[in-house]
Amino acid sequence: LSRVRPDGYELAWINNKVKGVYQGLVPFIIEDKTPRDERVPKERTHNNGVVGIDTLTLVASDLDLVQRVYTPLLGHSGTPTTDTDLDARGMVYTFGPHKLRFLTPNSASSPLAAHLSNHAPVLYQLSLVTHDIPGMLSLTKTQGARLMLVSA
Repeated sequence: LSRVRPDGYELAWINNKVKGVYQGLVPFIIEDKTPRDERVPKERTHNNGVVGIDTLTLVASDLDLVQRVYTPLLGHSGTPTTDTDLDARGMVYTFGPHKLRFLTPNSASSPLAAHLSNHAPVLYQLSLVTHDIPGMLSLTKTQGARLMLVSA
């Protein structure tokens, strides 16, 4: 896919949208083919020091479904993971410098159990790379969004 900016420069990307029986059950991935300097403003310094995306953590009720979709899409089976703080297990898929971490709650007492309202993976936390001080941002300041800053 592509579009032409008003200045005539063509922006291009690949949309790996999930179709068929899996459509709407798992998130799709967009791979940007345009050089970063052409798609992001030249002055891209953020006040919070963020320089990129590290990990998207999603809550999934069906890890088998996640594996059936993402293994062929990304060309590898991912890495099993556990998170004792969240009482969860899952899979991590790495592509480029980014990670998709799919977790499923081990029990009803997991913080993820309440977060999971349907069978589709739901974003739980976004981890961003920063040159600033790492840590979880205040949920009141982020309007409830779980944003974690991790060191570059």
